[in-house]
Amino acid sequence: MTLTNNTNKAKPLNTALIGLGMVADTHVEAITGLNGKVKLKGVFARGQQTAKEYAIKASSICGHECEVYSSIEEVANDPELDFVIIATPPNARLQLINLFATAKMPILLEKPIERTTAVRN
Repeated sequence: MTLTNNTNKAKPLNTALIGLGMVADTHVEAITGLNGKVKLKGVFARGQQTAKEYAIKASSICGHECEVYSSIEEVANDPELDFVIIATPPNARLQLINLFATAKMPILLEKPIERTTAVRN
């Protein structure tokens, strides 16, 4: 999905990063390396203080302010997002995938949905 504006310059795709653990920096650096094709709009973590602290760090890496989402539903209902990046531990992924799939939000999932096939339905 590429959107264009009047100057024929492609509008960046907006994303939110969910899960701010060990791999979060890798995602933020990768987004920054895409030279404006993707913009990290915001971050979400279960702990709001963690999210606020990480948003400051991500803002310094990205060169623009990153928003802190107060709930996962707020992320799912953000009409400005083009996709989400789920970087959470396995025990949290399936519920998030169901929420974003229901909201028809494209998902970048870097890991398997679960650790085993025992949780399939």
